[in-house]
Amino acid sequence: ATGEVWLKVPHTIRFNYEGKLPPWVGGKDLILFTIGNIGVDGALYAVMEFGGSAVAALSMDDRFTMANMSVEAGAKAGLMAVDDKTIEYAKTHYAHNLINYTSLNAESFNYNKKFDLITCFELIEHVEKQEDVTKNIHNHLKEHGLAVISTPRKLEKKRTDFHTKEFTFQRFNELLKKYFKHLYFFFENNHFISYITDSHPNTRKTDTEVLNDVFNLNKCDYFICIASQKEINTEIKKPLTILG
Repeated sequence: ATGEVWLKVPHTIRFNYEGKLPPWVGGKDLILFTIGNIGVDGALYAVMEFGGSAVAALSMDDRFTMANMSVEAGAKAGLMAVDDKTIEYAKTHYAHNLINYTSLNAESFNYNKKFDLITCFELIEHVEKQEDVTKNIHNHLKEHGLAVISTPRKLEKKRTDFHTKEFTFQRFNELLKKYFKHLYFFFENNHFISYITDSHPNTRKTDTEVLNDVFNLNKCDYFICIASQKEINTEIKKPLTILG
């Protein structure tokens, strides 16, 4: 055993549905119409993301139907953005005295609590004010807290129109150094698998012999950083409060 987990990370395809649906038309009709247009392999090994005013108006049952039926187009998953309707459903069906559900703006939220851990996966490239998001994460961490932040590496051509700004490693590093004293980086490469490492993959010859051309830190797909004001310690000594 190598101690590594090898996964392929699916890409995302966004589907927007706008306008008011007529009576007796719901989520199943939308997903069947979509599959009819893109085909049974139109989202092969992808994630189907559903949005727009028509989806926002759907009941949770209709949303579940669309997400579940995304596999009929070959997708690995179907998802929608969290909104107030989602929060209310979670509070009703998954209530727990140690869990609090809420939906906030990453750029401007002000929560009356500090956390041991905040996760921020593939968010900052989607917002207009990356500095505000990073500062807000810093302000809501306990002194010893950890932030786990990831973003895709900037290419010559923007990866998707849903990204407002993408980062080179230098720019990502500079942004985080403004708010955190200690940074620990990982680098993810996607090919027909996904490989995450904190050291140069060329040093792991037994694992990556076939993929040497793919593994290049200057050409990695994602940067993943663990950031903290304190020196990073992997030993957990007490219960954690987590925001993600």
